[in-house]
Amino acid sequence: RNSITTRSSTTPRQAAMATKVTMMPLNMAVELSALELSKLSNKNRVSSFIWLSQLLDSITTNCVASVHDNDSKARGTPLFVVAGACPNMFAGMQAVVYALMQ
Repeated sequence: RNSITTRSSTTPRQAAMATKVTMMPLNMAVELSALELSKLSNKNRVSSFIWLSQLLDSITTNCVASVHDNDSKARGTPLFVVAGACPNMFAGMQAVVYALMQ
């Protein structure tokens, strides 16, 4: 069983660079009508994954906290997230974070 902890590693230079990057907020995503949504097999919308906004913002501004695998003691850097790729009856809104482990 793996568990992950995070540690902030933002330098002043990274913080300065972060202010120069603009990105569209998750809530600006195009919303589908109820009829259009009912026709889709995967009803997950990126705008529903609000809890990912801080992580996505830190990835896009290159100010991401490192991750730590408690079992292997390896550290890594989150690279991207796949959200809503495999909805099922038990966990309808999954989000998988991919990290480069060192």
